[in-house]
Amino acid sequence: MKNTLLCLFMIPLFLVYSCAEDTSAPSDASTTVSSYHRTACIAENALNPYDSLGTVYYELYDAYYSSGSVPGTFSATLDSLTVYARASSNFVKLAGSSSYSFGMESEIEDLLSCTSNCVATVVSNSFETSSAISLFDSFLADYDSACSSYEDYMDVHVVVTDYEAEVLADTVLSSSDKRKFLIATSIARFTAYAKKKKPKKNTDPEWALLISNLTASLEGADSSDADAVFGALLTGIMENK
Repeated sequence: MKNTLLCLFMIPLFLVYSCAEDTSAPSDASTTVSSYHRTACIAENALNPYDSLGTVYYELYDAYYSSGSVPGTFSATLDSLTVYARASSNFVKLAGSSSYSFGMESEIEDLLSCTSNCVATVVSNSFETSSAISLFDSFLADYDSACSSYEDYMDVHVVVTDYEAEVLADTVLSSSDKRKFLIATSIARFTAYAKKKKPKKNTDPEWALLISNLTASLEGADSSDADAVFGALLTGIMENK
């Protein structure tokens, strides 16, 4: 009986520990990426079939900024992020190759050059139906408002997961539209978590712009899951320098 009670007592402690933030910042890319634990558990949504993309996105985000070395130019940032991507076993599994190379530099540079002016065009070109376009436009507006208005991440989380539930239940949206939408919402949750989490490490950035990276995920998703993750993070990093 005592052993049973002890086990019951230890389970909550284990769960708390498993979600605890790893604040160490190792110097090399492979160590930094491998040190990632699923710390952002509150940002996850197990009902989203593409949620693993959000966790890999956050893993690379955390590794990149924890390094303490943040390049200033687009090309240097691309090269640096590629090093972390190739060092991540989770990203390599997603990409299907340990020699991954991002091939959408021009698309991302075009998106960064026109930012909000390009969002409507990219969204319109990414989805097959007008209902998906309209719903995603509404999501972006509500997400941006929630990130600006709410201090607590969980308030933003509810906004995003409500949209995810609506998409999952929709019987009209195509499987392609659902995939792109749910990839973007997964990345949106982890982006908001990174912005709202407390306490922050001294290497954590303060992202103010949170929309173009989601638009980039739509463009990347046309190519592959790996490009959706990489393109979204590259865009977010560059837009918020």
